[in-house]
Amino acid sequence: MTYGQLLQKENITVLITGDSLSYNRYGFDPKPRHNAYNCGVGLPSWPFALRNRIYALDPQFLPGEALSVDCRAVSGLDNDAEVPFTAVFDGRIKTLLPGHEASFTAPVRGGQLVVYLQRRLENSCVFDVYVDGALAASDVDTAGSEDEFAGFGLMTLVLPCKEADSHTVTFRNIRGAAPKITLAAVGSRNINVVLTGRGSECTDYFVEHFEERIGQYRPDLLIITLGANDRANRTLQAMQEAQVQLYAKVFACAPDCQILHLLPPSSHNPADPDSDVTPYCSLTRGETYDRAMEQVANDLKARQYPIETMRMQDVFAKLPVSRWRFDNIHLNPEGNRLVLEAVCGKLGIGAGEERI
Repeated sequence: MTYGQLLQKENITVLITGDSLSYNRYGFDPKPRHNAYNCGVGLPSWPFALRNRIYALDPQFLPGEALSVDCRAVSGLDNDAEVPFTAVFDGRIKTLLPGHEASFTAPVRGGQLVVYLQRRLENSCVFDVYVDGALAASDVDTAGSEDEFAGFGLMTLVLPCKEADSHTVTFRNIRGAAPKITLAAVGSRNINVVLTGRGSECTDYFVEHFEERIGQYRPDLLIITLGANDRANRTLQAMQEAQVQLYAKVFACAPDCQILHLLPPSSHNPADPDSDVTPYCSLTRGETYDRAMEQVANDLKARQYPIETMRMQDVFAKLPVSRWRFDNIHLNPEGNRLVLEAVCGKLGIGAGEERI
């Protein structure tokens, strides 16, 4: 099965994880954040933008701002937060300021309606959801946690409904002080994209913390960035042994999972490419570690395990580091854009991002 075919399926989970390159706050958020889910859910780095494109693969995906509501509403999140980029889907969302109830029209065909909401750190509420007058979900609670995307994480409601060209969704029995309901998007297919990256870690960290970072999600597609910290802090043998253990754990918990392992870009000193003086890593050392990671993946791929590697460095091969690098390794906005397009090309996706 190709990546494109997998991403058209229902009820799949895509997990994006790894080291700090797997969320890459650099160039967007100046404050150190050690986990992907400590960042704003709308961070415009490549993995968050990739998440948006995957959701938009649903042919009936519509952002919240495009939906008609029957109550007072404002564009965006309608909340001040210390963490930047707290509005998902490039901010094309709508916050409802309901009275006793609130309704909107979802022009989604079929017998299933998917409603994406953003949780609320403040102004949360509990409510029941009706679709075309029938109760579809009870006691939906939008309360967020500061540890999960600053309290404004994405939540998904998969609502049964009768076949129709459009549906009326009504929030009733709304309980909460000064409630606000942030409507992020609607669609027809249930897809879950999870980001669990952890900065400054090597492969062995993800072996040790496997259940927390990967296992509990039982991913159908795992996109992982590892190797940058290994080549600076681990021997080749130690890295390869951890890589084998990690892959084995993935397939033990999710036998049909497909893995796309993104190898890190160069972290060489442009003035001295042969230097291994911290924080730089020579081009030779980088190439040696890339080949070692590719060897592990290729050995398993030869045994019919669905693993592929992709070198980020190939994306930047003809560019000076000033074009794509924020520091010695992380990506600036242009680097993020180039990696996003390369990964989307690898996955066989690309169309649809303009709808977010």
